[in-house]
Amino acid sequence: MRFAPQACLALLACVVFASFSAAQSTSPSPYCAPTYSTGTTTYAIQINRVAFLGVDNMTSGQTSPYYTYYDNLAAPDVIPGQTFPVTVAPGPNYPEYFRIYVDWDMNGDFNGANEVSVEINIPNNQTNTINVSVPMDAVSGERRMRVIARYSATISPCGAFSYGECEDYRINVNASPAISNLTPPNAKSGLPFSHQLNVTGGTGPYTWTILDRTSNGAKNGNWVNINPGTGELFGTPPASVGNDSTTVRVRVTDSLNVTDEELVSWYVGEVPNLPLFDGFEGDAFSQDQSVSKGSSTFLDLQTAHKQSGQKS
Repeated sequence: MRFAPQACLALLACVVFASFSAAQSTSPSPYCAPTYSTGTTTYAIQINRVAFLGVDNMTSGQTSPYYTYYDNLAAPDVIPGQTFPVTVAPGPNYPEYFRIYVDWDMNGDFNGANEVSVEINIPNNQTNTINVSVPMDAVSGERRMRVIARYSATISPCGAFSYGECEDYRINVNASPAISNLTPPNAKSGLPFSHQLNVTGGTGPYTWTILDRTSNGAKNGNWVNINPGTGELFGTPPASVGNDSTTVRVRVTDSLNVTDEELVSWYVGEVPNLPLFDGFEGDAFSQDQSVSKGSSTFLDLQTAHKQSGQKS
C-alpha cells in the first residue's frame, strides 16, 4: 500500500493535534472555577496529562489563572449507564490529588451527588485512572467535565487553593435509541402491508432486525419483513393469519452498538368475499349480494342494466 506525501503529512498533523493541544479558553462561563494563589509556578504542581475516550491532552502546566477550558477538543460520545476511564498524570516534582466532576443534569454547577468522582493521590511522574459513570437517566446533550489537581487533599469544584491546576473538557451524552411509532394500521390478508418504525436517541446510522416472529411474545409473523436500513415493516399476510393479530419483536442497533427492542402488534383482517354471477339473460341484470368473512363492512349494491347488444 502506498501513501501520498500529502496524506502522510495530514496524518502526522492529526496525531500531533490529538496529543498536544493549545489552550482554547481561560473563561469557565457559565461555571465558577477554582482559584489558586500560586498555582503551577514554583513547584510545578500541575496537570500533565488527561486522556479519555480518544482525547489525549498532554500539557506542562498553564500560567495564571491556572484554569483552561479545552473547548477546542472533540466532545466524545457517551451513553447512559456507561463507565469510562479517565487517565490523569501530575507534574514532575510532587504527588498530587486529583478529582473529576461532570455536570450531568446540565444546571450549571457540579454540586449533584452523582457529579463527583472519588479523590485519588498520584505520585509525581506517574499516571492513574479515575472511572466516571454516566447516570442511567442522563438525557442527550453536551456536558462539562472538570479535572482538578492540587497539592493537598479535599478538593471542591470551585474552591480556593494554593498549588494546583484546573482543566475543563466537553463530553456528549447520546441517549439510548428508542423505537417509536409502534401502532401499525390494520392489515388485510392477501393485500400488501407496510409500516414505518421510527427511532429517537442513539447515534446513527441504525440497523433494524426482527428477532422473533412466532415466539417470546411474537406470533403469526413469518410473513413480515423489515428494511434493515430504514426500519420499514412490509409483507403480504396470507389467508391463514386473517382475523387475528400479528406480533413481531423488533430490534434497532445504533453505531455505538446500543440497542432497543420492542414488540409490535397489529390486526390482520380478511378481505370480504363477494360471490358474483353472470346473471344476464336479456336486457337487465339483478342480483342480491351477501358478505362472508371480513370485519364490519358497509356495501352499496346497485342494480346493473345492460342494453341489448352491449357487453358487460
